[in-house]
Amino acid sequence: GYGGETRLGDFYRYCFRTRVWTQLNAAQGPGPRENNGFVSCGPCLYLFGGYDGVKWLCDLWEFNTEKDRWRKIDARGEVPSHRFGFVSVTHGTKLVLFGGYSGQAWLNDMYELDIPTATWKRLQDVCGDIPSKRSCPSWSTLKDSIFMFGGYDGVERKNDLFEYRILERRWVEIKAEGGTPPSTRYFHACGVHRDCLYVFGGYNGRERLCDLYQFSLKTRTWTAIKAAGEIPKGRSSLAAEIYKNSLFVFGGYNGQTVLNDFFEYRFTCVNIEPPQLRKDLHRLLNHDQFSDVTFLVEGHRVRAV
Repeated sequence: GYGGETRLGDFYRYCFRTRVWTQLNAAQGPGPRENNGFVSCGPCLYLFGGYDGVKWLCDLWEFNTEKDRWRKIDARGEVPSHRFGFVSVTHGTKLVLFGGYSGQAWLNDMYELDIPTATWKRLQDVCGDIPSKRSCPSWSTLKDSIFMFGGYDGVERKNDLFEYRILERRWVEIKAEGGTPPSTRYFHACGVHRDCLYVFGGYNGRERLCDLYQFSLKTRTWTAIKAAGEIPKGRSSLAAEIYKNSLFVFGGYNGQTVLNDFFEYRFTCVNIEPPQLRKDLHRLLNHDQFSDVTFLVEGHRVRAV
């Protein structure tokens, strides 16, 4: 990340169960950088690219969470150009990458890394409503899809929404059917909870934002959420994660100060009734309406089909 004066290379782990931070050994790992990709596959985390304050990067690193050890991967194939602010997710044993900024141009190319063989491939057969070139959108995954919102193309901030169907290699632009979408922005965060996409914060070119929006993937409707409690101040370049029934927001930049505060937004709880299947099946037993024959067993009537 960026600490306000220099790029940072420190490494921390947060446990949601114990709510404890632990600093990990970053020795022999990637150098300081910001806006890199960082994704998980099995027991390992994979880091690609970023910006170190002097140059844009395209190196690939693996961190083994079981051994607490970094390893640089010398990937083969069609290696993506150096960049930061791109979309990166894992799907099975593949790392999928979209767009970003190279230091000279905004991008909308796509690459796929086969993690077991450490081989990159440029995806030339992507089809559909391919998003325009951009960096620093927000993105989240649900099943076999990536949802991407907003970003910046060097001229304007965006508030468009796309779905990338990984198995089809197809982009679909999602047009809202109701509600007012969030304003244009980048350096924001989003996440999927149940069947809704949530968008928080970011920078619109004038101010850092602290608004929270919900998009229903079923009804395709935007809703501005009037959150209560200790609402985070407006910020960009934040980290966010959805865990169980909460959205967690850490740090960011408020236009003057780099932050390290931590917030939790709890989604509305849904009351789920206990299962009734066993009780319903029991009601069908020995039922006069559903029986064809009646036996007399030791003086008791037993109905059967």
